[in-house]
Amino acid sequence: MEEESKQVEISLSDLWSIFKRCWWIMLIVAVAVTILVYTVLNATHEDEYTATVTIWAMRMPDSGGSQSSVSTQDVSIATYLINDYKLLIKSDAIMEQVINQQNLPLTTDELSRYVSVTNETSTRVMYLSVTTKSAKSAKAIADCWGNVFCNHINETMGGEPMVELWALSREPDRPSNPISMMTVLLVAFVAAVLVYGIYFIRFVLDDKVNAPEDVEKYLALNVLGSIPDKNSLRRRRSKDAYYYSYGSNYDGGNKKEG
Repeated sequence: MEEESKQVEISLSDLWSIFKRCWWIMLIVAVAVTILVYTVLNATHEDEYTATVTIWAMRMPDSGGSQSSVSTQDVSIATYLINDYKLLIKSDAIMEQVINQQNLPLTTDELSRYVSVTNETSTRVMYLSVTTKSAKSAKAIADCWGNVFCNHINETMGGEPMVELWALSREPDRPSNPISMMTVLLVAFVAAVLVYGIYFIRFVLDDKVNAPEDVEKYLALNVLGSIPDKNSLRRRRSKDAYYYSYGSNYDGGNKKEG
């Protein structure tokens, strides 16, 4: 015996019909999830502030030379040393000096988590960023960090100015990690899609004949007549007697009195 596989055909009109049935539930769920997620994030979120100092890595000419006599080789060497500086700037020797000068209750490893170093491609400019929960603390640590690093490198090289603190940081007036409304709206959208998915699965798994149109669609038969569901009748009372009328689920027919 050959087994016939049951195929479910879903048209765009079916998808639209499912959407019309559940759009208001999707809207309610999306609004509720938006309010809930934003409330939770707002209650648990901690603002962080980032301060950044700018350091210019340079290689000055030998003693007696002028600044204008810096050769291409000097620039190349300074650019090459950027990678070394990016490693040295987060070394324990530098971090310990910053901790001591700022009286920070942190270890060198803990402080390293709050700092970062970036470099513009093909330039001798480095950005030292410090992120803390206080704007004043972030600025103080960033400025101290930049000064300590520049002094340490220049002293190590025999007093020659190899790096220069080009610009101190500004005290940040806005958090660097604001609550992302795009994330909140994305979560609400996913919740609404899940609601639609539940209705879609129910539609696919529902193999009952719920309307005369289903007989014509799935059985290819013409409907000659239909019997209203008794559950769609509503009992009402007039002055002289009770009568029954069809509810909102009934599509047609006449009123039946009793």
